[in-house]
Amino acid sequence: MDPVVLVVDDNDDNRFTLSMRLETCGYGNILTAEDGREALEKMRSGPVDLVLLDIMMPELDGHGVLEEMRSDVALRGIPVVMISALEDINSVVRCIELGAADYLTKPFNPVLLKARVDNLIEKARYRAQEAAYLDRIESERRRADELLATVLPRPIVRALKRDRRLTPQRYDDVAVFCDVVGFTAYSEKNPPETVFAELETLIDRFEEIAA
Repeated sequence: MDPVVLVVDDNDDNRFTLSMRLETCGYGNILTAEDGREALEKMRSGPVDLVLLDIMMPELDGHGVLEEMRSDVALRGIPVVMISALEDINSVVRCIELGAADYLTKPFNPVLLKARVDNLIEKARYRAQEAAYLDRIESERRRADELLATVLPRPIVRALKRDRRLTPQRYDDVAVFCDVVGFTAYSEKNPPETVFAELETLIDRFEEIAA
């Protein structure tokens, strides 16, 4: 699936130029916004992998967008590249402090644009893979806990999770469930009377060992 890149700039020419440059770099899934409010709405309405954000905008400028993104759990992980004029370097520094990942100066250098966008998209992809892997581990852990809870008493499950081992304890009444290796194939090849007699012998031996 193509990554979604959101271009935010109040200048029509800048949005058009940047969108064309991104398409030249191989990015075809491009959204645009004219101001910070529209940008936040688009980020909240669907997945966005990277934002190219102008600093100077009416309504809500780049600083305001970054502050709102930082306070929103669903948005704070989206990488942002600031777009600025060369003389706005102090403003760019503030944006980096607010969480921006990188910056580009106008006019756009196509080689630098591609390098920075490619790098951040790749990092975002790795983060998504890592998050999916951690979710899978957590899901497997929950399944393991549920399985333990179905076959063992709760106090034993808690002790295993806490100490990774069990202290030997004595129980007066115990039921033991065990499997006999190859029993299905054996029972299919022998008459029921033989199978039943052999099981009785096996159980007798188990009881002797347990005693």
